[in-house]
Amino acid sequence: MYDHQVLDMFELGADDYQGLSAFTTDKPTLGSKPCILFNGADWEATHANRRLKSLLLGQSALPLSSSFLSPPYPSPSVTH
Repeated sequence: MYDHQVLDMFELGADDYQGLSAFTTDKPTLGSKPCILFNGADWEATHANRRLKSLLLGQSALPLSSSFLSPPYPSPSVTH
């Protein structure tokens, strides 16, 4: 919210939610950095998808890293 107005809002649904306790693998530890992957061209296909991607990246409040990218992939850029 800014100035008592909602600026960005998306409604998302989960079809088959499973809590963290449902997985028998090691759990994330405090201070772990998330890896956020937006796979497929659909994330850039529409304005709404680009806005959602930007919103999700903005919520993580982490700097983007290009260490996983190698040519010919472009460097990531996000506008907030």
